[in-house]
Amino acid sequence: MHVIELLYTIMKNQILTYFLVSILIFSCKKDITEFEPTNPFENVIVVKKQVFDLDTTSIKEIIGEKGTKIYFNREDFDISENDKVTIELKEYYSRLELISDNY
Repeated sequence: MHVIELLYTIMKNQILTYFLVSILIFSCKKDITEFEPTNPFENVIVVKKQVFDLDTTSIKEIIGEKGTKIYFNREDFDISENDKVTIELKEYYSRLELISDNY
């Protein structure tokens, strides 16, 4: 009989321990973070175009406001000596700039 009572007490303690552990685990508050959507177009960036005239032969390099460098030789263009060449440059350095300008 002592063995049965001992087993009964052990089982009772195990059940009580499992019950308390499950209460502790499931009663903990979980940190719920709410999703706050952001608008990526909130800060629209307008990229202004830069215009360069290449009608002189002295220019061999164009440097944009953000540091873009373009090297050229006037002889590489299939034009006559009196024709003017104009280049429009827009410098995009982020996705937001590209999206803002619809590219």
